Formats: sequence, structure tokens, C-alpha cells
Amino acid sequence: MSKSPSKTATDRNLRVEYYDWSRWLPALTSVAFALAVALVIARAISSDFLREAFDAVPGGDAAPHAGLPDTAVSLDLLCFLPALLVLIRRALDRTYVLRFSIAHALFLALALLAWVSTFWSADRFAAGVGGFHFLAAAAVCWAGSQLVRSWQRLRVIGAMAAGILAVIALQGIFYRTVELADLQRMIEKDKARIMAERGWTADSFAWKQFSRKVANGEMLGFYTSPNTTAAMIVTLAAIVAALAAQRLRDRDEPVWPIALIVVVLASLYVLYFTGARAALVTPIIAIALIAIGWKFGARLSQRRRTVFAAACGFAAVCTSGVIGHGLYHGTLLHDSLTFRWKYWLGSAAVFKDHWLTGVGYGNFGYSYLAHRLPEASEEIKDPHNLFVRAFVELGVVGGLLMIGFLVRLAWEITRPILPPSPTAQPALATKPGLGLVLAIAILASLLNTFAAIDFARDPGYVATELLRRLLMLGLLLLTFAAASVRSAKSVHLDDRPAPLLLLGLIAAVAVFLVHNLIDFALFEPGPMLLFALLCGALIGVRGESLAGRKKWNRASVALTGAALTAWLVALIAFVLPLVDAETRAQRGDDLLRANNPRAATAAYKYAFDNAPLRNADYAYRAGRSLIIENRDPAETELWLSQAIAANLKDGNYRLTRASFQLSQPDNKQNRRQIIADLQSAVALDPNNIQSRLRLAETFDRFGDRSKASEQYRKTIELNDQLNSDEPKRLPAADLDRIKLLIIK
Repeated sequence: MSKSPSKTATDRNLRVEYYDWSRWLPALTSVAFALAVALVIARAISSDFLREAFDAVPGGDAAPHAGLPDTAVSLDLLCFLPALLVLIRRALDRTYVLRFSIAHALFLALALLAWVSTFWSADRFAAGVGGFHFLAAAAVCWAGSQLVRSWQRLRVIGAMAAGILAVIALQGIFYRTVELADLQRMIEKDKARIMAERGWTADSFAWKQFSRKVANGEMLGFYTSPNTTAAMIVTLAAIVAALAAQRLRDRDEPVWPIALIVVVLASLYVLYFTGARAALVTPIIAIALIAIGWKFGARLSQRRRTVFAAACGFAAVCTSGVIGHGLYHGTLLHDSLTFRWKYWLGSAAVFKDHWLTGVGYGNFGYSYLAHRLPEASEEIKDPHNLFVRAFVELGVVGGLLMIGFLVRLAWEITRPILPPSPTAQPALATKPGLGLVLAIAILASLLNTFAAIDFARDPGYVATELLRRLLMLGLLLLTFAAASVRSAKSVHLDDRPAPLLLLGLIAAVAVFLVHNLIDFALFEPGPMLLFALLCGALIGVRGESLAGRKKWNRASVALTGAALTAWLVALIAFVLPLVDAETRAQRGDDLLRANNPRAATAAYKYAFDNAPLRNADYAYRAGRSLIIENRDPAETELWLSQAIAANLKDGNYRLTRASFQLSQPDNKQNRRQIIADLQSAVALDPNNIQSRLRLAETFDRFGDRSKASEQYRKTIELNDQLNSDEPKRLPAADLDRIKLLIIK
């Protein structure tokens, strides 16, 4: 056997070098941070709708399909990615410690309860989609706590607020100065067509409300209500103003704080036209909180437990005082607050009936109608108070979780802890180039383009919207530079301590919650995601040191695997089927507008049969399409009945079926079902004058004079309880006609 050759000196000195791939692990969390911020920006400057505002009609205008559930849940799915990237880094990097606080746990529990309420909700589709928004917000909040642990990233959060505020201000100014006049002229010119397409009459409440809002120049923006726009402006302006003050205190070049102040002033112009009365008070609260924190923060932190307990006690006393005043006097301090009080009295009756589980997330409006006061004419979908909504929709457990989350959040974000100084951080984390903010601005613009533009529409519309997004991108880049670049001479992200910005963020969260005591901004997807990221960032920078914490390596790997599996299951079992169903339903609307009701019906049927959650609206649209097609009455009856079965608390479906039956020849009418449907609609909304009047007229038509007279009298009684200027009041001619029918 031959001997192996002896090793040479070169062989003995040979070294094997391994490529250190772990140095790229921080890139995972950098991407996660950029994605989280971009998603929040994109959602905050786009609209979200659960359903189309108006029913499609043959020959009607083809409205752009944007901000509907197919887009919304797709963006929600992306919102989970920052948290997944954080978990992946933790699974690969044992030195990276995660932070999970009690506030995180309570937020997640609240979100899970919202989604689980799908199983007992009347409108399962609304609960499922809304609950998915809530879960996405919880994921963003947790991810924000892991990703924002330095002054530099906190300043990027401030830059995000400046960018969103600038876009809201630009959109509002453009609407007031250009679009409003065009809209008013269009409505005046095409009044008859608009009313015909929507089934309105000159005396209908819907037309009166719509025309009055346009005539008064009500601020239309990215959100459901001008009050939400006001809440967002005050919240963001508090952050941007604090950031401008920080730059002034740091003696930065004047151009930077001046640019931020200009953004705030422009937003105040828009704020004025929202007409939100709460916005007269909340900016003062924000200024006061920042001033108190700056002047007395050190002293207050020395007696933190006592001060915190006193603040909670003060909040409890104020809440008790408001409730006591309302119960004793029957009113609150202002007409708008008195209206809210009436909403809350009706909500209390709903809670009494559903105190344990609630009516289901996003389902408040259906149950409220049966308990609203006669003088509270609005058919609201939200009680305009975050605590009332939590208790009514999610039961006593949900209400207590909401209280617990906000109390714990207040405790965690006011800890006397600051991020480490820049010198204590690795060089890579302190002075990156401007690629991060450039990537955030571009990604946010692309995501918003995807969410807000229907590319299947007219090329002129698409081109206009693309130009608008290009302008938004330029505005985002300018505001990001003004908020996050250190100076013109030192062009890199600012990493200096910013205690005024930190106070501004805390004040912003506080005033946002104050707005939500009388409004519903928190429960719109865009504002909710912004709130979640702000809370997460504050928990992150105020969090206790992670040094020396036990690293649960196996548990982290298992959690990462479980989270990835859950994300894939959500994609395959929920998001993709929902996107497919919603896309088919939107296609059905387009076909109906194109005078092809047969194909539209097929699209609606497919959407109803294949959606992951039963959506009564799809069945209702199929029934409407069959009515328009005037094909098979039995099939029409079937699909309207399916809509009713899928949501037993929506009285409109019963009214539609009754109207369809009444349109049939007398010998083919099911009179018992017609009366039952109308009586059910009245029971679901007993203070609805039009529903009760329809029931009275139907009794009269069927020859039951005594019951008709009874309903006519109740109609007049309800009408008399409305304010004299209420658009829902019956015209004098209708009242005279009804009185003659009673005498007859």
C-alpha cells in the first residue's frame, strides 16, 4: 500500500474563510421598517369602502372601483410582512431580542376578538373584513415596537407624519379651490340624471342630505367623514409642529423648520373647512401636553405611579360627570354632543341585549336602529365613541380589553426611558444614506397607486390620477427631506436626540383618542394603521432595555414557522377567494351599467357562492339584477330570500322583496309574506318614517283600514318628534294627505 504524500508547509498554513452572511440580517429589519412606513402612508392617503356607495343601474356612469375589499384585504396581507420579517431575523439571529409587552397582548386579543365575532355577526362579511383590518393593525403595532428603537427611526416616523399631513393638506386645498366648484356645477347641470341613477326624488332624504353637503362645501377627503379628516390633521400637526420646534431648538438651518411650519399652516386651512368642533379644543390639549411634558416631565417621572393613578382617577371622574349630566339633564353641553348622547342612549339598549358577546365587529348599525330614539334621526353605523363601540360590538370582554389596552398603552409610552445616544450605536445604524427615505416615498406612492386607481377606467381618468400620484411623490420627498435630513452640509438621516418630537408623538396619540370619544376615526383602516404604528414606535423607544434577557431560540423558530403558516393560510383561504369574489361582483356592476343584466346576475351569483364569508350584498345585487332583467319571478324571489337569510338584520332586503311582490299581478302576490316583510322592516327600524308609511299604505291597499290608520297615526307621531329643520320630516302636502286617509 502506498503512503500518502507528506503535507507541505503551504498545506499546513492553509486557511478556510467563510462568508459571513449574518451581516446582512439587519437588512431584513431595514426592509421591514421601510415597508411598514410605506404601507401606513399608502393607507392613510387612500379611501376604504366596504361596499359601493350606490347600486349600479343600466346606463349609469361607470364609477372607478377603488378602495373596495379586494384591495383592502390585499394591503392588509402586506401589513403582516414587517412582523414576519422581524420574526425571520429573530429565527436566524440569536442576538436579536424581541419585545412583547402587555399592551401588545391586549391589542392582539382585541383584534382576535373582532375577527372571531364574525361567527355570531349578522353581517359576517363586514365583521370578517373589519376584523382583518384590526389584525393587520395589531401586527403593525408589534412590528413598530421592534423596528423603532433609535432616535433616527423615530425622526423617520416624524417625517412620515409630515408627508401624510402635506398630502392631506394638498388634497383638501385642491378640493376647495378647484374640485368643489366643478362638482357643484355638475350637480346643478345633471341633477335629474343623478337622482334617476340613484333612485332619489327631490323630496327624498338622501338627495336633500347629499345636495346640502355639496352646497355647503363640506370637506371631502380620503376618509368617510370630515370629522375623521379633522382628527387626522390635528394628530399629524401635533407631531409636525413638535418636529419643527425640535429643529428650531437644535438651531438647524431655517429652511427646514419653516418648511414644516408651512405644512402645518396649510393643513389648518383644510381643518377650518371640516367644521369639526372638537378640532377647536384638541390642538390646545396637544400644546398643553407638550408644554407640561417639557417643563415638568422630569419631576412628574419621579412620582410616576402617583401621577398616573391621579390621571386615571381624573379620567374616571370626568366620565362619570358626563354620564351623570346626561342622565340628569337629558343633554350635554352642546347640540352636537347632545346628539352623541342620544346615540349612546340607544347604544346602551343594544348592549343590554347583547352584553356578553356583542353584536359583532362592524355590525353596530343594524342593531342600533331598533333602539334609537325617535328624535335621533340619523341611521348611524358607528356610535361615535370608541369605548361604546367596543362594548356594543364586542361585548363586555371587548369593552374591558379596550379599556385595559389604552390604560396599559398610556403607562408604557410614558416611561421615563429614552433611546440610546447615537454614539452608542453601530455606525451602520447611525448614518445610512438617504436611500431609506427615498425607498419609503417611492414604495408608498406605488402602493397608493395600486390601492386608489382603477386602471380599467377611462384613460383620461387614469392619466389624471397618475399625475396626482406623481405630485404626491414629489411632496413626500420634499417633506421627508425637511423632516429627516440633518442639514444641507451633512446630507444623511438625522440621528440626534429629539425629546420634543417624542413629546409630540405622545400628545398626538392622546388627542387622537380624545377625538375618538365623539367620532369614529380609529375604526377606519388608514387612521387605525397610523395609530398602530405610532403606538408601536412609542412602545419601542420607551421600552425597557433588552440586554440580558433570556433568548427563547426554539420558541422563536416555532413562532416564526407558525406565523408564516398562518400568513399562507390567510392568503389561500381568505384573501384570494375574497379578491376573486369581489372582483366578480364589481364586474357584475359594470355589466349591469352596460345593460347586460343576465351576465351581471351570473357574476353576482358566482361572487355569493364562492366568497369565503357569506355576503348578503352579493345575493341582493343578484336579486336586483333579476328584477331589472324581468326574467323569472321565482328565481328573483329566491335570491332576495338568500340575501335576507344571509343578513337577518338588514331591513332593506325585506323592503326590496316586498316591493318586488307588490309589483306582481294581484293574483300572484303573496300578501302574507309582503306584510311580514314590511312588519319585520318596521320592527328592525321602528322610527323609520318611510318604512312605516309604506306598511300603512300596503294595509290600505289590502283593505285593512284599521291597521292602516294605526300606522298612519304612528307615522305622524314620529314625524312630529323630529326637529322642524330635519330633512327627514315629511312635506306638508304628504302630511295633509295622510290625515285625510286617517279620517277616511
